[in-house]
Amino acid sequence: MIRTKNELKIRVLNVLQRGWLDPSTISVQVGFFPVRAVYSYLLRLHRWGLLERQRDVRGLLRYRISKRGMDRLEWLLAHEPYQKSKGLMVR
Repeated sequence: MIRTKNELKIRVLNVLQRGWLDPSTISVQVGFFPVRAVYSYLLRLHRWGLLERQRDVRGLLRYRISKRGMDRLEWLLAHEPYQKSKGLMVR
């Protein structure tokens, strides 16, 4: 359950620190459904410069966190007290 407007952003950016992931995997790992909503949300984060996007050999979209996204995640974690109790961190 998302409690603040930034919690979803924090969770998505945190998962994407692992490297290139497809929207379906992100959906499962973050608990964000339906998957089609994840596609829209990831596109929004990409347009803001928080994510990098590419297509794999099958032509499917994959995302990972950008430098700007890492900076934003660090800032969000420093300013969202709820996240400290979740144990989220920037790698």
